Amino acid sequence: MKKILIVFIIVILVLVSVFFAASGHLRIKYPEYYNLDTFKGVEVYVWQDEDGDYRCGAMSGTNRGKTIEELTALADNSTTIDEMKDILKSYKNEKDSIIIIQIDNPLSSEDIDIQEINPEDIYDLFW
Repeated sequence: MKKILIVFIIVILVLVSVFFAASGHLRIKYPEYYNLDTFKGVEVYVWQDEDGDYRCGAMSGTNRGKTIEELTALADNSTTIDEMKDILKSYKNEKDSIIIIQIDNPLSSEDIDIQEINPEDIYDLFW
């Protein structure tokens, strides 16, 4: 019985460490997306890159439009949707306070053929 308890504790410790290692990896890679001020929600900007893959970045919610410099800074260290989903889990906010905004690729100097996607469909990619 004692051996079973020890094995059980070891398994739990391994699972917990794997979970925190994955989360820690994202915190190191994307520190700017953690601990955002959530008073006015979190704005997640989503765009397609030249390969058609979705990329995103996040900022604290505000009552103003974002500048091209702010959006370009997001693109410089953008996440995949799956990574952003994991980052958003670190916030204890309701889904209503996460604002998903589709934009054109902020790093592109030329127009990209962006798939026009229904905003609800983009929102569904996150939940």
